[in-house]
Amino acid sequence: MGFTFGFWFPADLTRRLMVFGSQQPSEPIRLDAVRAIRSLERLLGRVLGEDVRLTLAFGEELGTILIDPGHLEQVLVNLAMNARHAMPRGGELRIELAA
Repeated sequence: MGFTFGFWFPADLTRRLMVFGSQQPSEPIRLDAVRAIRSLERLLGRVLGEDVRLTLAFGEELGTILIDPGHLEQVLVNLAMNARHAMPRGGELRIELAA
């Protein structure tokens, strides 16, 4: 069973906001770590803006992770927002996964 991150559909946005506000319980599922993060690449790029470059690097055979998809997205978006504010003149946010 796979999971695809959908962006900005009304029902999905409502769910994400409820997770963010801790009004919805966590629902961890097994996700392919690489696919989960790659599916957020466009969103993270938009959050970072034009001056901060996003670089993703993945080791081999990472397997799956057990996480709530909404929480994973929230953590990575917060990371991207912090990176953008920390590098007002531009730079690189590198997300690297290794086993």
